[in-house]
Amino acid sequence: MKITLKAHLSHLTGVILAAVMLIGFYIFFYLSELGLSKETICFGLFIFLLISLDSIVFHIRYYLVNKKDSFDIISKDKLKIVQDGRGVLLNTKDVDYIECHMPPSTFNNTIGWSNRDNYSFLNIFDKKGNVFIITSLMNKNLILPKDFEEKVIRIKRIFCWPK
Repeated sequence: MKITLKAHLSHLTGVILAAVMLIGFYIFFYLSELGLSKETICFGLFIFLLISLDSIVFHIRYYLVNKKDSFDIISKDKLKIVQDGRGVLLNTKDVDYIECHMPPSTFNNTIGWSNRDNYSFLNIFDKKGNVFIITSLMNKNLILPKDFEEKVIRIKRIFCWPK
């Protein structure tokens, strides 16, 4: 799985909706008798940034972490990860443990109210000391084969910022 346009759009739904609302806001004031003043434009941009800035920053960071990488599930006990131009096949015996960093809403399986609730990531530690980062842009729900689930350590974080 690579980062696709569909992944970008699904993670940026809140930003897209905020942009559509901002455009509607501007059209309303432009067509009404109130007109578009400098204050109206600044207010609209402020609200847009307030709603969307965290998601935009997270999205850029997640894209930069995995922009040339891929992640594939080969079988129930084997993963293929390509990072930094090198491919690695990992089976359950090769993996020491997996950290699954997720926002509180995902951790508690509740509805998320923030745009950044769409962002989570895995750190896969192999027994050789390598760390592989898989973000939710590559694997939306961070689904792993069943054989790997026993190695997962779930970590609740307000800001899931991969290093």
